[in-house]
Amino acid sequence: MKIKQVVIILIISQAVLFVSCSNKNTIPQDKFVHLYAELIFAQDTASTPATKKDFKTVILARYGVTELQYQATVNYYNQDPQRWAGFFDKVTKYVSELQKKKS
Repeated sequence: MKIKQVVIILIISQAVLFVSCSNKNTIPQDKFVHLYAELIFAQDTASTPATKKDFKTVILARYGVTELQYQATVNYYNQDPQRWAGFFDKVTKYVSELQKKKS
């Protein structure tokens, strides 16, 4: 009986450790909102796939973010559709604020 308890505790500990480590590489939400909005804008204005990739590289560098961090953050949001919904609400609000400033 004690061996089962130890195994269960080890499995739970590893799961918690995995989740906490994977979130360590994620980009803070406010920074990710700005970065993501720029990526969307750049992708809409790029004419070729190569240009889109170049824009992505430049934007990630501007924010001091690696491709690994970007992917970890996307994976983090992919775990929960509600998280994406809240995130997109913030991106929409941010883009609206930018448009008002330009007007």
